[in-house]
Amino acid sequence: MNLAIDLSLGQYQLYGLIFLIGSFSVATLSDLRRMSAQVEFTEVWTIFILIFFVVDLVLWKNSNHIDVFLKWMLILVFLLISDMRIGFLFKMAKGDLLACASVLILLPFFLGILFLILLKLFDLMMRPILRHAGAKGAYPFMPVVFITTFLLFLSEWFILGKFTLVFTLPF
Repeated sequence: MNLAIDLSLGQYQLYGLIFLIGSFSVATLSDLRRMSAQVEFTEVWTIFILIFFVVDLVLWKNSNHIDVFLKWMLILVFLLISDMRIGFLFKMAKGDLLACASVLILLPFFLGILFLILLKLFDLMMRPILRHAGAKGAYPFMPVVFITTFLLFLSEWFILGKFTLVFTLPF
């Protein structure tokens, strides 16, 4: 049995990432200045998530594809273990969680995993620098989200979008 993992994104997903990168760039400046994204950003990202949740429901209903289910399980687990109160993977504020979830909703499951790995790596690399802009151990996280999303978009545009991985399973 062959398992094919398509690493390309559709046109609406790429346009969605471009939209998010634009909003993340402004939210990053706000986060660096005030240690919080403005409420309007979280409202936009919440609406964005709800719209694409409906899109995914329609796609799942029409295709019954397991990737949509896996992606939403990944998003829910990420939201649970990255909340500021639990903080297993990250200790994110609500705005940061919504920003990351809005990216994850556009990505298929395996690219979502790659996004989270890159997010953690960039967090570890940028944390010492960003702590200077923060207070009491907290630091602005939107720069990490912005850089990770932007680099994932560039790699998708120039590299990943041209590949499909095929694995042969023994059963």
